[in-house]
Amino acid sequence: MAFEHETIVYLYYLFLKCRDGDTRSRALRLMDEYPRREAFLDSKHIATVGRWIMDVEEEGIEGVPGCEQIGEEKRMKVFGLDFDPVDGGHRTHGVRTRNADLELRSITWP
Repeated sequence: MAFEHETIVYLYYLFLKCRDGDTRSRALRLMDEYPRREAFLDSKHIATVGRWIMDVEEEGIEGVPGCEQIGEEKRMKVFGLDFDPVDGGHRTHGVRTRNADLELRSITWP
């Protein structure tokens, strides 16, 4: 199987916006099975961010969630990505609103 150019950004957008667990998992599986790099996007790093988003949004849900199980209060909005030149790690930052409070989360990977 071969991807056309700009595939990673569409798969990334899919698991940011889609709430269906099966669809999101398939997008991540594609990135794992067909690793590639498109400009500054690397499918392995994007898949790591996707799993993190899914883990945060699916906390407390048993089994594969459907769209209706991930309400707005569970949605993670990614707002930043940076690189630590000292440690060499990447960080992605997200926020979600829970009970009128902002909850900030971050993930770091090599």
